[in-house]
Amino acid sequence: MRLSPLDQRMNADIDALIAKLEAAKTSRTYLQRASLVGRVAEQCQSYEFYWEDRLYSLMD
Repeated sequence: MRLSPLDQRMNADIDALIAKLEAAKTSRTYLQRASLVGRVAEQCQSYEFYWEDRLYSLMD
């Protein structure tokens, strides 16, 4: 199955978030790990808002 450019872009953004979570596993302390995961969680919310806005604008 061939992915659309939009699918590819969204998947690349998701892969970047996953990579950041994977990197958090290697942090030296529990507090650093928690902080890194928290930052990714904020980015996930930004991802949702960005893509919802973009997708609605494409529907117009």
